[in-house]
Amino acid sequence: MIDRRLKHGLELFNQGKFYECHEAIEGLWLETDDEYRDLYKGLIQAAAALHQLERGVLSGALSLYRTSTAYLRKYEPRMLGLNVEKLIQDMNHLFSPLAAKGIIKGGEGGSIKEAIQLEYRFQDAKKGRKA
Repeated sequence: MIDRRLKHGLELFNQGKFYECHEAIEGLWLETDDEYRDLYKGLIQAAAALHQLERGVLSGALSLYRTSTAYLRKYEPRMLGLNVEKLIQDMNHLFSPLAAKGIIKGGEGGSIKEAIQLEYRFQDAKKGRKA
């Protein structure tokens, strides 16, 4: 069973509500010591990186991007129904230009929300194994 806070956090992420996503998943992260703790932390930091990017805090955004992807890598390609591999690829696509040249690549409309969306299927998730 997927925790409702994780579901809610992922929905907020896809709505571009990155700060709210961070808050929703943080409670779960603080309360758990299970094998998914680093997944939650990686998602929290990814959301925080995108929030900082929106605010124009580029050094903070870049730092959070790097740590978020480090936490998320061990859960590739999928975990708990979340396409972790795609999330990392999208984060790399968005942040690599910032790291290299100080330029951000956005989506068609240039917004962060359009540039990155989480792909998840909770019905495919089974506790304790990659889905």
